[in-house]
Amino acid sequence: MAGEWFRHSNREEAGQKRIEDESIGAFRTEFAESDESLPLSMSDSGIRRRTQIVTDLRDRLAEATPSIIFEDQSMLPDDHNAHYLLHFLKHGEPAWISDGSEHEMSRIISACYRCAREERSKGSWVMDYVRPILDLAINDLPLESWSVQAEPMRDRYRPQHSARGMFNSNLDLVVGVPKEPWGESYRLAGIDIRDRELSHIENVHTGKRLLGLGVKVKGLDGTGAEAQAQLGVWMAGLMSWAHESYRHVCPDMPPPPVVGCTVVGPVWKFYIIYSVSCAVGRLTEVHIRGPIRELEGRATSRQRMLELVITLNRVMQHIRWSYAPQMFNRLNLHV
Repeated sequence: MAGEWFRHSNREEAGQKRIEDESIGAFRTEFAESDESLPLSMSDSGIRRRTQIVTDLRDRLAEATPSIIFEDQSMLPDDHNAHYLLHFLKHGEPAWISDGSEHEMSRIISACYRCAREERSKGSWVMDYVRPILDLAINDLPLESWSVQAEPMRDRYRPQHSARGMFNSNLDLVVGVPKEPWGESYRLAGIDIRDRELSHIENVHTGKRLLGLGVKVKGLDGTGAEAQAQLGVWMAGLMSWAHESYRHVCPDMPPPPVVGCTVVGPVWKFYIIYSVSCAVGRLTEVHIRGPIRELEGRATSRQRMLELVITLNRVMQHIRWSYAPQMFNRLNLHV
């Protein structure tokens, strides 16, 4: 059934490519965004200025506490767990099949072109395009996607850097571990203890849930460099919380690696987040490796969407079978 659904004529593929170029490329502007962005104009001088500001921002984040280091994908991760995760994301056996999902996939592809054609706001991209893809990739795994757009980081986990106030470091969506069917793991982790923090988020729900994948979304007029910086700060907060939460048990052990995504218009980019240096009692470095070119995806055709969902499903498999078990083991208050 899936094979028949993905069997296209050359004419249909050519037509899809033309529509993609016209509907999406025509609206793509390199440096602009909503009120959460750096306040710069769209003139040539404004573009150059914004580029310089984003470059300066990355330099400042490298001097943060913990240091946030952006790495090119050509650099091999220093952490062997991050290296294994990278290999799994690229070559892991696909565990997701499209059978029964054809209607939902077609609906998402239509939403992608509609958002581009009508120049819709970031909110439409989040709810009509990005989140449905996450839910499709989760499939029947015991995970959920949650909106965290209005949920700030706790100050104690927020990286300390000189660029604070320059931009909004909130993310848009996360994939986390729901209380059910992970009830026993949460009980052992102390979810019922009044002030027990199970994430770096200041919220009555997500502050008591284990969070994995973080996603920063921007519309067609957004800039990927800024999204990457915002993702880096948020994920560094997550890693700081993770290390703080179990440092009394194993202070020299860095948190397990996680995956983050930026989505600008239809384009998904993937990053591996890991740390390589832990001083006693605190995390010193968080590395943001990517974007990983081989994993970049977009849901602009059936075949491309299939490839994207398979990659995202590997991320979900990592959260389910590696990240969550490791973190719950370290969070266990009864060992």
